[in-house]
Amino acid sequence: MSAKATVRVVRDSDGKYIEMLRKRLVDKGLRIKVGIPGDKQNGEGESLAEIGRRNEFGTRTTPERPFLRTSVRNNRQKYNALNRKNLKAVLEEKMTVAQALDVLGMTAAADMQSEIANGHFAPLKPATIKRKGSSKPLIDSGQMRQAITFWKDDQK
Repeated sequence: MSAKATVRVVRDSDGKYIEMLRKRLVDKGLRIKVGIPGDKQNGEGESLAEIGRRNEFGTRTTPERPFLRTSVRNNRQKYNALNRKNLKAVLEEKMTVAQALDVLGMTAAADMQSEIANGHFAPLKPATIKRKGSSKPLIDSGQMRQAITFWKDDQK
């Protein structure tokens, strides 16, 4: 998908034009999704998205280890500032909408991967530590963390 804003350069001291552009993009349904695509599988053929879901929300036998929600919550202000900066660059024709979405997606995906590596999660059970040889939650082979990416989603 290629998205390009055709907007004249406008000086914006109060944020009015940036807000107008943001609304235009929202109305067009342009957005990104960040997470684990449903078609990614581990070496045993199990869906990495399903493994991520079980870890994110927990199961009857596994506590939740929310790496996606925590990452978004912890970085919300950073994403708002990044969007504001990038929308201004789009208005000034220094960046396209597609580039702005790519920057946001890459940033959010990297933050989620970092949360898996560095987050504070419920500890593993002794049997799990023995099986995998590590006490680090969410990291076994690294496949789930590596599968985190972003994609553009055009709603309309």
